[in-house]
Amino acid sequence: MSDISNEIKLFISSKRWMKKYFRALMPEMAYVQVESDFKMFLSMVDVSGPSFDLSYDKTKAFYQYEKTDKDLIEKHIADGDVFLDVGANIGHFSFYFKKKYPNLKCHLFEPIPWLGDCIQTTIEKNKITDVEHHKVALSDHSGDDEFFIDTFNDGGHSLLKDKVSKRGSTGKSVKVKLKTLDSYNFEKVDFMKVDVQGAEKLFIQGAKQTIQKFRPKMLIEVSSKESLSFLKFLEKETGISYEVFSSEKEGLLTENDLSSLVDIFSGKGIEDCNYLYVPKC
Repeated sequence: MSDISNEIKLFISSKRWMKKYFRALMPEMAYVQVESDFKMFLSMVDVSGPSFDLSYDKTKAFYQYEKTDKDLIEKHIADGDVFLDVGANIGHFSFYFKKKYPNLKCHLFEPIPWLGDCIQTTIEKNKITDVEHHKVALSDHSGDDEFFIDTFNDGGHSLLKDKVSKRGSTGKSVKVKLKTLDSYNFEKVDFMKVDVQGAEKLFIQGAKQTIQKFRPKMLIEVSSKESLSFLKFLEKETGISYEVFSSEKEGLLTENDLSSLVDIFSGKGIEDCNYLYVPKC
């Protein structure tokens, strides 16, 4: 892909109206030259998710996209850790932290074919080591299933049909492989970023043994309306007590905070929020 050809693709990719009418004709991917030695590949069909942000703001987006959540994670990881990126999309979080921590070992789980192609191309073109892409959706069992497509936001695809936004829902789906996290034989897991669009409980049910063994810190996107009930579910399923944090409010969150944040988030139009779960000693 020549630089000129790529610049044209980036221009097209940053125009929502073009995608609305010509989505089916879009090339699969383009790239952003983040630094002289690093190209980040993105999906050109994305209208409002991570790839669109990257095509629009380019290098700035690589560093600033969901920056408050990145800062929250950074307080809890170190060079040499094992980082699991569940629902990796184009791998934005993993590649961001891999550049900061060269010895970080990353496992990216992304079942959507065109997003997985972006991940794999970024790995290969930049010759990145200790980063592995797993072309599966993590759930509570192994097998095959339908993964429902959000045509507006590449970050909105879900195993659960009713979790795809009304704006992007057409009923379209792709067949994907399912596995449980517990079916993998990791030597250690230090941190997990989980963004699975409503399938969080299915993921946890298939990851209980791994969580109990390694007690990783976890950043999980959860519906703000379900933040308290999800905490109770997580603690019951794993038998581990957690301290909870959010980039939206300073300090440790109490159960009352989790309840009161629902109204705050609703006022801001926020339906889902990332919560950091840190095992208590």
